[in-house]
Amino acid sequence: MPTYEHFQQIKKASRLPDPDKVGACLTCNYWQVEEPRLKALIDRLELCVQPDLKPYALIVSGASACNK
Repeated sequence: MPTYEHFQQIKKASRLPDPDKVGACLTCNYWQVEEPRLKALIDRLELCVQPDLKPYALIVSGASACNK
């Protein structure tokens, strides 16, 4: 599976709890989850409300990531 440089940079900058398993969505403000952002939410699916992506109604997990 390819990895993308922007994703690797986000992972390093976000200080993710387990960078090999966790995506940047776990710490993203646009991931619509009401609970504390703990490692237990890696597999949790929620809506992405990033303004540019909101029209697509993307469902992402805590392991997901994008370049926003």
